[in-house]
Amino acid sequence: MTHQKTRLFRNRSSSKEFLFYKSDAKPKEDTAQVLSSVGTNRILNAFPDILAGKIFIENALARFETKEKFESMVIKIDSLNHEGPEITGNDTVDLWLNVANVIDTMCRGENGIWGRLDQGRFGCFFSPSNQTSPLEFAQKIQKSLAESIDETISIGIASYPTLNYTRNQIIDNAGKALIHAAFFGPNSIVSFDAVSL
Repeated sequence: MTHQKTRLFRNRSSSKEFLFYKSDAKPKEDTAQVLSSVGTNRILNAFPDILAGKIFIENALARFETKEKFESMVIKIDSLNHEGPEITGNDTVDLWLNVANVIDTMCRGENGIWGRLDQGRFGCFFSPSNQTSPLEFAQKIQKSLAESIDETISIGIASYPTLNYTRNQIIDNAGKALIHAAFFGPNSIVSFDAVSL
């Protein structure tokens, strides 16, 4: 018995052992709706020059390459990303087009550029040399949308330069701010900060 006791307490390190535990939690499913090809074609017909995804981001960053400072936003339509009654078919496309029209009008007024990041989000870049601050710009977008339809959007904002982040990371930082905005519910605006990380 003494022999077993010494063997049991001989190794006091747990560096080779690992506790395996299966969590009971299930990951939340993404409820963002995917537009049909017909819906995508309607958007492309309304905005034939709109860029999407990586091409949009690369083009926007190239446009602001000579700017010492610029802002970015990631915008999502709240009703397309929540649990509850779904918006279907043409209603989804009409909603997308209404939001896109508001973003397009606002970006033109602020000498900005916008595009689709993915099926559920828009992105925009603009220069802070304009008279409007990023927060005011986001509020103007929300107000303008509220005047035309009964839907809300949430917005994440990020600025360049910020700490040690590169130009290429600004849109990711705005995306993190948008995730942070989700904690405040629909129709929220959050600027990228330490909490967003």
